[in-house]
Amino acid sequence: MTCGKRHHEGLELPSTGEVPQFVPLECSLLPKTRTVDGKEEPYTYPEYIAPCDSCGWDKVAPTNCPVDMSDAQVTWTEKQEIGPNEESVYAPRTGTRRELLAAIRRDAPQFIYHQWLCQWQIHQINLDYQTFDPQTSINIVTDFSAVYNMKGAVQEKCSHGTSCNCCVSLVLYKPKREGQLHTSPIRCDVWRIWSEKKGNAAFHQTAMKEIAQHYKTNPELVPELQLAKVKSDGQRSQYKGRKNLGIMAEWPHPSCELNTVDCFCKAGGSTACGNFMEPGLSIGMEHDFYPSHHGSGAWDSYGKDAPKAMDRDTAFKKSTHRYDAYSCYDWCVKNMSKPSGNKEHRGIFAADGEYHWRAYAKKDDSSGHRVIDKERDFQALPGSNELYCWKATHKFAPVLEADFVSCFCVGCRDKTGCKYTKYTRAHVQDKTGPEEFITHAKAPEPAREKCKARRKARDKRKAAASDTSDSE
Repeated sequence: MTCGKRHHEGLELPSTGEVPQFVPLECSLLPKTRTVDGKEEPYTYPEYIAPCDSCGWDKVAPTNCPVDMSDAQVTWTEKQEIGPNEESVYAPRTGTRRELLAAIRRDAPQFIYHQWLCQWQIHQINLDYQTFDPQTSINIVTDFSAVYNMKGAVQEKCSHGTSCNCCVSLVLYKPKREGQLHTSPIRCDVWRIWSEKKGNAAFHQTAMKEIAQHYKTNPELVPELQLAKVKSDGQRSQYKGRKNLGIMAEWPHPSCELNTVDCFCKAGGSTACGNFMEPGLSIGMEHDFYPSHHGSGAWDSYGKDAPKAMDRDTAFKKSTHRYDAYSCYDWCVKNMSKPSGNKEHRGIFAADGEYHWRAYAKKDDSSGHRVIDKERDFQALPGSNELYCWKATHKFAPVLEADFVSCFCVGCRDKTGCKYTKYTRAHVQDKTGPEEFITHAKAPEPAREKCKARRKARDKRKAAASDTSDSE
């Protein structure tokens, strides 16, 4: 149904050296609809790239074949809404061959778009793992592991243990020693952070800040760190939403004081900056997202290691009373302080670095553990769900740059010009630069509540004054 794959020079993986092949984006556009003047209007996304007129269903589909266009009964799998909650699942469906081809015609464009997006984005992320600048940047791939239901060796009947969450982050870096780059290859450290706090943007950002500060402040690691390159899935409440992206925009800011010459406050942004913006780390951040259902990897295995080991330990009654995140942390520090030496580790995410265990507190409970930052809200970022590459590098303003997809071609790496802006900026009409978003932090909840109370009191006074004038 497409014109076939073509070579894309400049995107070779150093590990293979082969020129990758991708179907052109113009053959893989996503059909969508929008309402214009009360009418549904079809269009294709990304919007500002012309669809290919040489391929598609109408060019290759059988129209007169007596076998395919028959009423013979066949069974296929199709997404359907099943159950009282109308959950969308893939389930068998029986119909005619004619109906099967109609279903393929309806769903194939969306499938082809998803395939192109997965192949392109996964290749670009793997390319960045192998080519990032180790002197000034680190690569962090992160995810929240499955909720761990804690069990003790001694437990009363009908009692239920509490649960906690674990943030898993694999950090690729190259250590620096005595002012020179170490001759060892890229190393992989494994960070796992326990907390009874549900995985959200605040939890994620607290972890990213500690990780970045750890590598920048240690003279033997990456003291010249300027950029944290994060990879994750697109879960909105944790990563691909305004609460995470808004905080991310503040990372490059050295401070946010009104007397700073180039501060955003001086440019008329006092509401967004002077009142609610927080100081940054003087480090930029780039966040690249995997497409839906394609964010799995070695980090999932690392997230299962500790829960499995603790369950084995509990089953054999070697330890008891593991009922909170702190006890999970204590057990892991004692029993899994470094990678196992009896297993062979391969690949770029092999555990050839260090294990870092942490525990975060939901609030200040005098435990001595780091407290997760308060969750903050920001204004909505229209279209963010369809954008897979976000950058925060502006040092004084809360500005985010967003591209449709990521690109780490030779031109991007050596700053001579990207060869594939027709893909990365296919969603914007002016392709000279990425789309920009200025983030605005909303007032903290107590301030909003005070505003509501003042408005309510004002409305009461107006109503009372109106009643008095009417009676007179």
